[in-house]
Amino acid sequence: VAGLRETTGIDVASLWELKSALRAGFEPTAIIATGPKHSRFLAEFAKRPDITVVVDSVGELERFIACGAANPLLLRLTRSCLTMPTVTKTSRFGLDDQALDVAFSLLKTTPHQLRGMAFHFDSQSIAERAEAVRKGAGYVLRAQKHGFSGATVLDIGGGYGNDATRLDDILSEPDVADRLRDYLIELWCEPGKAIFY
Repeated sequence: VAGLRETTGIDVASLWELKSALRAGFEPTAIIATGPKHSRFLAEFAKRPDITVVVDSVGELERFIACGAANPLLLRLTRSCLTMPTVTKTSRFGLDDQALDVAFSLLKTTPHQLRGMAFHFDSQSIAERAEAVRKGAGYVLRAQKHGFSGATVLDIGGGYGNDATRLDDILSEPDVADRLRDYLIELWCEPGKAIFY
């Protein structure tokens, strides 16, 4: 992992992983925090305001604000915001449309910088993932319309397996790469072991 710090960032999902990433030499600006966040994990962000944090729920956002941290944030979209009309699979993680409106209202009263949106999609379908990117881009624009002009990032998570060409296939689907480019959206992904192939 330490050998990657010159070329990639790192995502951490626990206090232990955060401390490990810092020991490996990753700068806080190259770290993104995901997953459930207990109180000690949240408190660490107040000491390191350059770490980007992915918020999974309104309750987590409220706890984050209460701990006094002011990190840049991504809001995680729930699967129902991103699926194709024929897909009914849901997820218990992330914010739906109603929760997003609540999060936007909360963030307008805080110093936090909303950097954009994030999602993690478990489908292996290229078409489903492409649709998720298209819809995710729309949610980035929605944040901008709510006054968050600094919201320019779409983090599309991981799950790319051993074939790193999968990301190329997703971006080659109709109106995916063009939409990201036209809307000036910065694409982040978490390819995991696909980095090594």
